[in-house]
Amino acid sequence: MMNKRNTIIITVVSSILLSACQQEETLKDGNTMIVEKDAKKVLNEPKTQVESIQSIDLNKEAMSGKFITAWMTDYFSAFGKAVDQNSFDDLKAFLKADSSFYKEQNLLVENFTRQGIEQKKQTFHIVNWYEEPNHVFKIQTHEESLLKQPGKDPYTKICDRLYTAVYQNDTLKLSSVEPFDFSSKPNASTETPTTQTTDLHDYDGKWTTGNDNGSPIIQFLATSNSEATIKINSYQPPSKIRVSTVEQKNIRFENNQAAIEYENDGQGNKGTIVITLKENSISLLAKTDQNKKAKWGIPSGDYVLDTFEN
Repeated sequence: MMNKRNTIIITVVSSILLSACQQEETLKDGNTMIVEKDAKKVLNEPKTQVESIQSIDLNKEAMSGKFITAWMTDYFSAFGKAVDQNSFDDLKAFLKADSSFYKEQNLLVENFTRQGIEQKKQTFHIVNWYEEPNHVFKIQTHEESLLKQPGKDPYTKICDRLYTAVYQNDTLKLSSVEPFDFSSKPNASTETPTTQTTDLHDYDGKWTTGNDNGSPIIQFLATSNSEATIKINSYQPPSKIRVSTVEQKNIRFENNQAAIEYENDGQGNKGTIVITLKENSISLLAKTDQNKKAKWGIPSGDYVLDTFEN
């Protein structure tokens, strides 16, 4: 049985890829903001020194989320140092040498440096990770960073990515990255076998962020070992006069993750919601196609629901 307590999002200052990102409005105060209550601390300066690479012996211990978070933090820091110092040396240790991703990263560092592009004050969240055969790991991230280009106003980049990492020499090596495809996640009609390690019944109840700011509220009810009925409400603050509601029965979970695609939330909006079950919380990633006439909808963003009511 899991211990339901608060979960902390990692905030790191770094530089990162430009591809597959969504541009948001210019930030007047220079801060990157996201909705989770534990994710608002942003460091002021990039790291100038990268620590020794994290190592793990998978013959003696299992891969953990703690290791992956620490390793990805070091990777982002190494990329930032590579751009700041126009040196690829530190970044090479995190990349699979014979991969196309290795070459792409090298070119990206050169282009960033040559064009004077900076990305600082980044917040990233490990949304999910899982292992495939032969020690291949998939790492899903939600990333937000402040982009500065010469002659342009600063603006925020929001990226949802899926990294592939292979296990070599007691550590990980990134071999590829792609945009996270919201539409490819499993649902109730999927016929492929599930890989489910979490007891869904542990999550039965009501989950919130603890904030009264329109953040989604989940009501979770497991209907089998791999499926659950989920209802999501988002109330317009402060009066709660309007509510957006999405409900779906028997959603199938695979690798502790499931997705809901909806056509109407009661306010005329449609979108996709990806739900990931964590040890002590539920992660919710919302992508809303807002109807121009709608006066409220589930705000797009990355949420950590860590307040539980049985």
